[in-house]
Amino acid sequence: MNEHEKDKLFVELSIDLGFINAADAAAAFQEQKIDEAVGAKKPVGAYLVASGKLTREQVGKVVAMQEKLIARNVKSQVAATSAPQATMCPPEWKSVFDLIERAGGPKMPDAEKLSLNERISVYFSVWGFLLGPIYYLAKGMWRKGITLFVGGIAIIVALITAIGQDMAFTNFIIPAIFSSRANIDYYKKIIMNDNGWY
Repeated sequence: MNEHEKDKLFVELSIDLGFINAADAAAAFQEQKIDEAVGAKKPVGAYLVASGKLTREQVGKVVAMQEKLIARNVKSQVAATSAPQATMCPPEWKSVFDLIERAGGPKMPDAEKLSLNERISVYFSVWGFLLGPIYYLAKGMWRKGITLFVGGIAIIVALITAIGQDMAFTNFIIPAIFSSRANIDYYKKIIMNDNGWY
C-alpha cells in the first residue's frame, strides 16, 4: 500500500470513527497537495492535528486500526498466493486439489491423513484408466503422457522378458499407470505450472 492509499484509509477511518467530517478531510488533502507542490511531504494526519481537527490520541487510535487493516490485507494476499487453487483451478477439480493439498502436495507425504475413499479419489482417475495417453493429450499434458506411455511399455517388455510369456495382467499396466498419475499430474500442471516430461 503506497502513501496516498494509506492517507486515504486514514481519512476514511477517521470519518467512520466520527473524529472528522468530509469537509475536514478535503481541507487536509488540499493543504497536503499544496505542500507536495513545493516539495514538503507530510501525512494527512499531520494536517488534521495542526488544524485542531484531531488530537494525538485520536491519531493513535486511527493509526492502530489502520495497521490492523493493512496487516489483515497482507495476510489475505499471502493466503491467496499460497492457495492458488481457490482462484486458478477449474471448479470440478477443486475437491481433488484440496485433497492433494491436505496430503502435502503432489508427493503426498501426508497421504495417511486422508481416508481410504479420499486416497482413491486422488490416486484413481476413471478417465486416465480408460483413455490413458488420449486423456493426457486432451488435458494438455502430452509430454507426461509420452513419458508414462514409454515407461509403461518398458515395464511390460521387462516383465514379458523376465517371465518368458505374455500375461493377461500386463494389459492393465499402462491404464493403471495413467490412472494413478492423472489427478496428481493435472494438479501439478494447473497449480504448480509444472507441465514437463515427468
